[in-house]
Amino acid sequence: LNSHFIPILDEAERLADPASRVAFFLRKFALLNTSSRANRTLVHEVHRLDKNHQNEIMHIWRRAYEIVRDSIRELQRSGRARRFRESFLTFMWLGMAFWVVYWFDYGRQTNAEELSEAIAQTFLDSLMPEASSDLKGVQKGR
Repeated sequence: LNSHFIPILDEAERLADPASRVAFFLRKFALLNTSSRANRTLVHEVHRLDKNHQNEIMHIWRRAYEIVRDSIRELQRSGRARRFRESFLTFMWLGMAFWVVYWFDYGRQTNAEELSEAIAQTFLDSLMPEASSDLKGVQKGR
């Protein structure tokens, strides 16, 4: 978490535009999940850790939740995004990016970038259909 996940959170939090922020986070999170099965193990084993370590991990995961939720909330308040309950959207998209660990073929790393882009773009297309095509260049930092 310290060397791979927290840097993604830090970088996402520095992005001012909420659409770029959440797309960046989803893309990087999906890439992280395609690079190692460690996230799958962590989720299944976190309950075995002592309470202090569990709380530390939950605090980090909560940060990710808040990045996505707050970005969605910001987009909705500005009128740029459809109005759905932001907690539903947040769990839905975090779940999509996380679930990759259960079905991704780790022997096909060449597909990881395409998959992460599909997750981020599908999110934008569903939440902000009119604006998502304008953000394709922005979300990759182009």
